[in-house]
Amino acid sequence: MSALAVRKISEVDRTSEHKWLVESLWTEGAVGTICGHPKTNKSYLALDFAISVASGTPVLDRFAVSDPGAVLLFPAEDSHTAVRERAEGLCRHRSVDFGALELYLIESPVLRLDEVRCCKALEGALQKVRPRLLILDPLIRLHSADENSATEIARVLSFLRHLQRTYKTAVLVVHHARKNSGGDPGLSMRGSTEIRAWSDTNLYMRRRGGLELVVEHRQAASPKPLKLELVTEDQSAVHLKVSGRRELTETPKEKLLRLLSCSEGALNRAYIRSELALRNQTVSKILCQLQKDGLIEKTKEGYRLLRPVFA
Repeated sequence: MSALAVRKISEVDRTSEHKWLVESLWTEGAVGTICGHPKTNKSYLALDFAISVASGTPVLDRFAVSDPGAVLLFPAEDSHTAVRERAEGLCRHRSVDFGALELYLIESPVLRLDEVRCCKALEGALQKVRPRLLILDPLIRLHSADENSATEIARVLSFLRHLQRTYKTAVLVVHHARKNSGGDPGLSMRGSTEIRAWSDTNLYMRRRGGLELVVEHRQAASPKPLKLELVTEDQSAVHLKVSGRRELTETPKEKLLRLLSCSEGALNRAYIRSELALRNQTVSKILCQLQKDGLIEKTKEGYRLLRPVFA
């Protein structure tokens, strides 16, 4: 093995803003999950992503796709006929030409990512299609490993990260939540905490006074939870939609608090300004008020939350 490539950190490209595959919901090239209990429409949301990325139409009729392209889908629990019917219904709702979409289905009935032959076969499909987005539904059907073992599940997740980096594709995996789980949706994710740690983005579907979508990003501020509903009046065009008012508009104070809540450590003023695109005077005023309110403290490294502020 040759020596590992190295370079100075100061030579790494710097960017002041996050690039989105789907605005506010999925960062460009991210790996992650749609997680939830049974009957929370996880697969419908995944298919909505597939149609949107392939067609360039907004996810949930609301969230723009910045760079559309081919999508590769493996639906392990649904018949191909059922997937086609749902996809055609979404296209009908969006007025999209279904036959023109670069939406590809993996026809193999079995895909085990802890088996070398299956990994090679999947990689071959990516080399052929070069998808912008790979969707695998669900994780439990993709391996025979112990999901509670960090060591075993990490091998599967590492291969998916390899695909993401090698083929510049986003990877979306549908995953199940634990039974009788509540509170922090991230803690409801079934299996090892390695799954949550691996993810750049997690979308949690849950029932809380109706269907709710909770978004969690590793490197971007997360929007407020969204109320969703499955529209079924026209059975030939069933689709998910955001119900009620849009919940993505946050005040600068809320954005700053959410940025701090998503960070594992303290953040300095320059980083906060860059991430939120706010003037220095605005950031200073908010930080001062949050300190007076006892929500944050200033350390040598920067500012950090003193207690949770988001449910």
